[in-house]
Amino acid sequence: MGTSLTLFKVFNIEVRVHWSFVLILIYGAFAYAGSDSNVLFGSLYGVLVVLLVFVCVTLHEFGHALHQLLSNSTYPSVSGTSVPRDFVELPSQLMEHWVTEPEMLSIYAKHYKTGEPMPKELIDKIKNSSFFNQGFSNVEIYAASLLDMAYHTLEAPVKIDVQTFEKEYFTRLGLIPEIVSRYRSTYFTHITGGYDSGYYSYTWAAVLDNDAFEAFKEKGIFDKGTADSYRKNILQENGIMDPMQMYVNFRGHEPGIEPYLRNLGFL
Repeated sequence: MGTSLTLFKVFNIEVRVHWSFVLILIYGAFAYAGSDSNVLFGSLYGVLVVLLVFVCVTLHEFGHALHQLLSNSTYPSVSGTSVPRDFVELPSQLMEHWVTEPEMLSIYAKHYKTGEPMPKELIDKIKNSSFFNQGFSNVEIYAASLLDMAYHTLEAPVKIDVQTFEKEYFTRLGLIPEIVSRYRSTYFTHITGGYDSGYYSYTWAAVLDNDAFEAFKEKGIFDKGTADSYRKNILQENGIMDPMQMYVNFRGHEPGIEPYLRNLGFL
């Protein structure tokens, strides 16, 4: 229960939300609107930002729920989200891709008075704004991922000063002074908090989910055949075969990096 927050309690029943939902909602809204609360809460733009963040987080967590609900495994230890860490975020992050697709927006993002769908010009602006600062942001993540790996590939027990180790490692890596690691060693809890050399999994999952969404875009984002294949090969078959083979069975090939880079604006 430590990963959720109580919204309210009625008849001894607690209504709770995952803490990340609240943080992402607040952070996402202010990141777009800046420090001007009038922009955030007093304008259509602010309402739009909150709406998109709300839908994105909801679909993300719904992806985890589908993974758990549709799992067809006998043993709980290998069912649902109990899969390798660099595979577990595929079902959740994949769902986020629907948020700003025109066909999806026409369902939930309508003018509150006229019922008109969101205009294409606004959709294009939203998508283009997602490319901003991606180089900086992702180098931060890559640096932290590599630092995590560096600690876990030490070949023998050693006694080191973590700040010195970190500085020397990033110097060898060639990390420029203008960009630092997303986390510094002294508060990088992923290193020993359960990820243990697996912080890279967020990036690898992004490669998977971007490539996987291409399958839906090729035949339509609501194509039932593609959805059935995804359910059968990804969501159901936990613990039966290697995750990469599961992915190949769905996609027809191993994931390519191009969709991931394109979604970041690098291609």
